[in-house]
Amino acid sequence: MKSKRGAIELSMTTIIVIVLGVMLLGLGIGWITGLFSQIEDLTQQSFAKAQQTIQEDMPSGDTFYIAGFSFEARAGKYSEIYTGIQFFGEEGETKEFSIEVGDPQYQTWFVLPTAVTIVAGEKKGIPIGVRVPAGTAPNLYSITLTKVESLGTIPSESEIILLEVK
Repeated sequence: MKSKRGAIELSMTTIIVIVLGVMLLGLGIGWITGLFSQIEDLTQQSFAKAQQTIQEDMPSGDTFYIAGFSFEARAGKYSEIYTGIQFFGEEGETKEFSIEVGDPQYQTWFVLPTAVTIVAGEKKGIPIGVRVPAGTAPNLYSITLTKVESLGTIPSESEIILLEVK
């Protein structure tokens, strides 16, 4: 006569594995959702800080502004630079602008936002992330940041910053 005890143990093990799998999936989804909401909050705070800095410090006649000339960065650490773009156009006109790093060897050091749409007469604060690769020699680097109009085709204004890597 065959024993059904093995079949019952197999089905109990299967049920336990499924329950544990569903619990871990639920916990993992909750953790990822919380992580992305924290990233979103940090991004919003960064843009708000950039906007506040630009509104307070950007001269009224400038079209491209960087809040500072010299910046410090630690190799392997993240820091921010606040930039601003002001668009003088016809009332109701909008244009897209982006910021590019002019020096190819430093492009990987910067986290640049996608193109920003600006309405005529408006100032927009744009944070730029800086993450110098770990192991980079401490030195003073001269880097060009360029404001680009429209679809990345018309470089219109550049500023040079000094980045002191410690």
